[in-house]
Amino acid sequence: MQTSQNIFSYTLTNGVFVVDRNRMALFAISLNLLSGVGTFVGTMSAGGTAPSSVALTVGLPVTLSSDSDNLPLDGITIDCSGGGVIQIVGR
Repeated sequence: MQTSQNIFSYTLTNGVFVVDRNRMALFAISLNLLSGVGTFVGTMSAGGTAPSSVALTVGLPVTLSSDSDNLPLDGITIDCSGGGVIQIVGR
């Protein structure tokens, strides 16, 4: 039985952060653009449609999560290298 839940938190400033299941086991992340510009994009295609970046909006957090605690998130690129600050919180 699990008795605790660890939380990851990071403030990304003018940079890029990649969620990689081989380096980290994040099952859910929340992205909150604090200022400037920021985007996120996955790597999965759906029905032949390639992924494209999604713009974040200041003050409007986005949460991405896995359907299973056995399948961590993978291949998500979070980018605010054009001048932004994004809070990232994950589990």
